[in-house]
Amino acid sequence: MLYDIRLHLSYDYDAAAGGGRHQVRVLPPTIVG
Repeated sequence: MLYDIRLHLSYDYDAAAGGGRHQVRVLPPTIVG
């Protein structure tokens, strides 16, 4: 079974970002148990 998962993140900066590229670390929420 294949899944097509997409994630769209957006953020408004006060100033333009240098180079226009960013690295984002996405972690799952803590799973209790």
